Amino acid sequence: MPTDKSEIKWYHGFAKAAKKLPDYMLAVFSLIIVGGLWLVPGSTIQPSKVYLKLTSSAVSFTLVETTMLGDGCDLDKSTVCVKQLDSLSFRPLGSVAVSSKYGEAWAQVNQSTSILEEIRIDSGNTVLIMQSGGLTTISTRGGDVRGRIGVNGSGQIEVGSGAFEPDTIHSFSLVGPEDLEFWASGTELGGLVFLAKFQEAFELSGVRIKNLEFTRPDLSDQDLVLLESSIEQGTLTLPEISKSVDIIKGEILSLHISEGLLVGLQVSEMIELYFVGTADQIKLGPKGYDHELTPSLLEFVYYREKWILLFSAIMFVFGTLRSIKKP
Repeated sequence: MPTDKSEIKWYHGFAKAAKKLPDYMLAVFSLIIVGGLWLVPGSTIQPSKVYLKLTSSAVSFTLVETTMLGDGCDLDKSTVCVKQLDSLSFRPLGSVAVSSKYGEAWAQVNQSTSILEEIRIDSGNTVLIMQSGGLTTISTRGGDVRGRIGVNGSGQIEVGSGAFEPDTIHSFSLVGPEDLEFWASGTELGGLVFLAKFQEAFELSGVRIKNLEFTRPDLSDQDLVLLESSIEQGTLTLPEISKSVDIIKGEILSLHISEGLLVGLQVSEMIELYFVGTADQIKLGPKGYDHELTPSLLEFVYYREKWILLFSAIMFVFGTLRSIKKP
């Protein structure tokens, strides 16, 4: 208890005011809780859990860990092309080796049965996979990529050092099984480009990724290359608020991925994938008309912590009735 007269006077004044505050402040406080959840800028769940199941003609993502692609996939007996390489060689032939200090070396295998034995992509690379008319394109940028293609039986092989060397082209016929080994250092502007038709579905699973995108170049404008949505259809699920959203063809999905797992990816006529992870921001809609899907704190409370809203409602009603009843 205060002892000084001025302190005693202030204390009694504060106590008197405090007795009156609960009559209406309960109602005000409940409004502040709900209003704060709704109106505070950036009042969203960050990061938010995301489940995504989608069909697309193109997908790109950044690898969090070194990843192996291929694993013995049979390639169609047509043209197989790998380009934008720093070096390539054939084993056991050995005498055919090409290097390029500008990263422009290339190789093309024609009319020979081939197997994609492996493509080893270092972490930090951004990988773009596109599918069009049965032709699969895998391109990378941002780091080292090494790979090996097993070439069996008869066929024609062409290799070159690129347009800046100047290009030196070697062409020869196969006389037995060969391994085409290649390396691309890659930069932020570009790296490996691999083109082939797979005889069976090409699969990838259990890969940690970030920066997931679904766009492909729009080449309809000859003067300016734009990006268009590659999505055919899909479903986006936000488990924290028990909400699922259907994604239709042509919609642009923007995901600022914090971290995630590419549970499964299969490339056949189209690209089918299933992703689980977290995102700092989620937007969906036609180009120029996208809308925010990142769950707000109010939505989260409504679906997961309903007691907070119930408690706020009880406080509001109780506080309002007390302030009306008491003179």
